[in-house]
Amino acid sequence: MTAIQLWDALRWLERSSLAEAVRVAPFLYPLLESLHVLGIAMLVGSVVAVDLRLLGVARNVLPVTTVTRYLLPVSRIGFLLVVVTGLAMFSGIARAVAGSAAAPWKLGLIIVAGINILVFHFGVYRSVHLWMSTLQRRCAHEPLRSSPPFAGPARSSPDGFLPTDAPS
Repeated sequence: MTAIQLWDALRWLERSSLAEAVRVAPFLYPLLESLHVLGIAMLVGSVVAVDLRLLGVARNVLPVTTVTRYLLPVSRIGFLLVVVTGLAMFSGIARAVAGSAAAPWKLGLIIVAGINILVFHFGVYRSVHLWMSTLQRRCAHEPLRSSPPFAGPARSSPDGFLPTDAPS
């Protein structure tokens, strides 16, 4: 696709009814921006939590499969929200965005993020059950801990008082 064809495609996109609605409706663009930021928070927050778990944080508390069972749907919803709102906002000002100096960087980062998603889902995560079983065999030879290393000792009594707070 040549630069002229790309510019014509962007002009066509800006003339679409969606683009017109994004530019004309008074609260649509701010609403799309807010939903876009919410989607980014859902995506990045869940990905960071899964990545931390894959790096070993809370390994004695939650299995990787449990973390991913609950957080991968959140990241998928966030990703979908980011894509839909991003495309809608882009349609309203396509030529201005495409002509900016940040456009190649943003497109490059989106492509890198897409490659990261593909590598995780079709590479690393496919073998999670294998390394979970290896970890379980390895942990079978280690002594059990009474609490996670970051939680500190469990000191409360059944009535809710700490031993030093009990009424005398």
